[in-house]
Amino acid sequence: MEIGRVGVVGAGVIGTGVAQSLAQTGHEVVLVDVSPEILASAEKEIRKSLRFQGMFQKGVQTESAGAVVGRIALTTDLADLRDVDFVVENVPEKWEIKREIYPRIDAICPARAVFAVNTSCFSITRVAALTRRPDRVVGMHFMNPVLLKPMVEVIRGYHTSEETLETGRRLLHQMACFGHKMGPLETADLIGLDTILYSIEVLSESFDDSKFRPCPLLRKMVDAGLLGRKSGKGFYDYGD
Repeated sequence: MEIGRVGVVGAGVIGTGVAQSLAQTGHEVVLVDVSPEILASAEKEIRKSLRFQGMFQKGVQTESAGAVVGRIALTTDLADLRDVDFVVENVPEKWEIKREIYPRIDAICPARAVFAVNTSCFSITRVAALTRRPDRVVGMHFMNPVLLKPMVEVIRGYHTSEETLETGRRLLHQMACFGHKMGPLETADLIGLDTILYSIEVLSESFDDSKFRPCPLLRKMVDAGLLGRKSGKGFYDYGD
């Protein structure tokens, strides 16, 4: 299946990075979120990222920010996903949100569309059960920040077909990454320590295994409001 138009649901840090990477590799992107303000912030972040890209790829001819952003349609209406070939879902790691989103996009998107669940803790089989296309649902866990991480974890659900896996792999092969690394604590600050804590709590609850028990330091930092970049301080200080 040819992948031309891709929907990205959720314009947070990862969703914004996914949208930029897709647009830079020639894909038409529909970026969906709940408010114009979030979408405006995502566009601003993409333009900023494109300005810095030349520092990491010296000598490489790059398109203008306008050309890249021009391939991204920003919208608050899920109905704009009606003609996409592929959807990458990046909503917050909260089951009540995913449970609401999937039946809606399943009813809107064409039958050919593949759904990629960007999750670090939820079962792909459980998410796929929310749709009428469980064979076309696959896990696709992008590392954060997307543009600096060349690796993506692909997770097969119980019903995921070989064709769906191949379609997912083809899309990932088409997407660009800078390939520069960021350490684990800096990455945690970028994601948000509260987001990480919530994800670990979901894993602990889902699998009832002590290896997923959140670190006391992580809980202490979240309680203290030290959430990383979003609060100005986490493992590192982002103040002026």
